[in-house]
Amino acid sequence: MRFLVIGKGEHYWILIQRLLQLDTRIEVFVVTCDAEPPENLERASNLHLVKLDFDQKLDSWDLIISKDSSRFDCLISFQFPFKVPDFVLSYFNGLAWNLHTAPLPEFGGWNGSSHAIIEEFCHFGPTLHVMNDVIDGGQIVSTSYFELEGNETSFEISEESKRRGIILVLELVRKLINNLDIELEPKGSIDLRFYQKRDLEQFRYVSLQDGSKRISKIARAFSHPNHSGAVLDLGNGVKLEIRIISS
Repeated sequence: MRFLVIGKGEHYWILIQRLLQLDTRIEVFVVTCDAEPPENLERASNLHLVKLDFDQKLDSWDLIISKDSSRFDCLISFQFPFKVPDFVLSYFNGLAWNLHTAPLPEFGGWNGSSHAIIEEFCHFGPTLHVMNDVIDGGQIVSTSYFELEGNETSFEISEESKRRGIILVLELVRKLINNLDIELEPKGSIDLRFYQKRDLEQFRYVSLQDGSKRISKIARAFSHPNHSGAVLDLGNGVKLEIRIISS
């Protein structure tokens, strides 16, 4: 089977490596936001790099899809930061899945691990779902949730979710190559909550009057390398950026 796998980041490339090792019947076509694949990635004969011009995404997608109408069997998205055009999803006709590294429908969009800390959520984990025209809104295939103890940083939660997400994708691919049914979870009654990147900013600032518990919570929520740290107002115009460094 020919898989078009789109994404970015360290765990995306770990997934690519695991897919290449999973079964000789798998052929992987990679579309990535990263400049280049990691040097240590095994350049197997069943791995192909597909160029996507991120300044001309629609035209570039059109070239990828129309080049050969039978080029790809399935689409898998892992940490891909752009919306996949509707005509691309139509091409795959339901055989397109996204690995979202947060629970759905509670934490659609961006910065799920940070919002989970702020809302004092008791569990977290990735969600594998069918892709449709609503970002993170497709029917759920599988999840892998873990309990939160209340002392984790957003970075630690995110990393564990990505590790579990790789396993969910590999389980999906095993079913596909062995012609097993892909069961979908019943659609729940909770509406999708979608967080934009900017939605996190309102929680960044704390003061000494907030108390140690809230200060610690906000510091953990903003302890991700992709974020600026939380800001503690010490009074008299003195502000301190705070974050917790994961070991």
